[in-house]
Amino acid sequence: MLFIGNAWDLLSAFTLEKVGFKAIGTTSWGIANSLGYADGELIDFEKHLVIIKTITENVNISVSADIEAGYSEDIDMIVYHASNKR
Repeated sequence: MLFIGNAWDLLSAFTLEKVGFKAIGTTSWGIANSLGYADGELIDFEKHLVIIKTITENVNISVSADIEAGYSEDIDMIVYHASNKR
């Protein structure tokens, strides 16, 4: 069984890693809420990606990313949908 804790910023990711999690997931709600946004694709897509990238570059465990507005197998389509949700 894999039990994944949710991180919303680098400090929460470090905390989960330090207490022994073998993997963590990011939480779109947590990231949005920590920046004062409601959940539901209101956070800037690039800002969301920067937070996830910061986490993945600084922890030594696996990270699963919950990305709002990122539904496609084609990266150009993901970026298009993310930038046109506003």
